[in-house]
Amino acid sequence: MSFTELSHAYRIARKEHRCEWCGEKIEKGQRYFNYTGIGDGGFQNNKVHPECLCAMHEHFAFDSFEDEFMPYQFKRGSTEER
Repeated sequence: MSFTELSHAYRIARKEHRCEWCGEKIEKGQRYFNYTGIGDGGFQNNKVHPECLCAMHEHFAFDSFEDEFMPYQFKRGSTEER
């Protein structure tokens, strides 16, 4: 799989979201990391907890998310699978 990043930014949630990494809620008012891009043949808009972003960088090469993961595959802030 290839992923072409279009944008990324830290944001404050105006409504509840679900973290793509761990599947837990991102509560309204909570800080999260949002990244968008083209992958798997379509547009993707992903939201993750800051600690889950750190786990992603630990799991993958920092500058490349060439590998893929299944949504909600890992425990929050960890590279340990559910």
